[in-house]
Amino acid sequence: MYKVGKEPVLMTCPNCRSAQKTVVTLIPTTKTHVMAVAFIPILLCWLPYVTKGLRKAKHTCSVCGAYIGISG
Repeated sequence: MYKVGKEPVLMTCPNCRSAQKTVVTLIPTTKTHVMAVAFIPILLCWLPYVTKGLRKAKHTCSVCGAYIGISG
């Protein structure tokens, strides 16, 4: 697993050896769900799911789809 951030990274895939930018998929975490529950009384429970800082970024190869790493 490689150390990556929340933005796509130019790197060589360890699986297919192609030099491409990674594909980033933002995935919710336990913190995202807890914050959503906390925002229910003020009807903003959707807010954590659209906030980049409360989700982790999963990086995969844009060519072969191999898992590269996850932020955080």
